[in-house]
Amino acid sequence: MGGPGRLREDEATRAIPVIVISTVDERELGVARGVDAYFLKPAESDELVRRVRALVPAASTRNEVRHA
Repeated sequence: MGGPGRLREDEATRAIPVIVISTVDERELGVARGVDAYFLKPAESDELVRRVRALVPAASTRNEVRHA
């Protein structure tokens, strides 16, 4: 999971939400590396949709603040 950390380091991609869906429970590691949401397979579709809906406006806000 090197990708989330790299996204956070780059100004152009910092605001992109990172969601991991995995068969291995590495939530703590994922959070430490910048993951916004971590789901174990099989992921509950309702919860996944709720998290995406919550993360997208937050990403837009972070992006707007960055460009202000």
